[in-house]
Amino acid sequence: MTLVKETLAIELAQAIEARGLSIQQMSQEMKISLAELESVPNPKSGNVTLATMQKAANAVGKSLRVELV
Repeated sequence: MTLVKETLAIELAQAIEARGLSIQQMSQEMKISLAELESVPNPKSGNVTLATMQKAANAVGKSLRVELV
């Protein structure tokens, strides 16, 4: 699970950078506090929900897909 979180964190950071968003802008886009946002790209944080990850993905123009294979 840690590898999945690390991958998501890297991809999210790259998407934020590509869009040129600041932390404050990202927080506003997601409609969450800065403190909540700090846990999103942190792969060691175990408290990030799928709903929060979906908000983050939407904020950078992406979607989140979860699959069981």
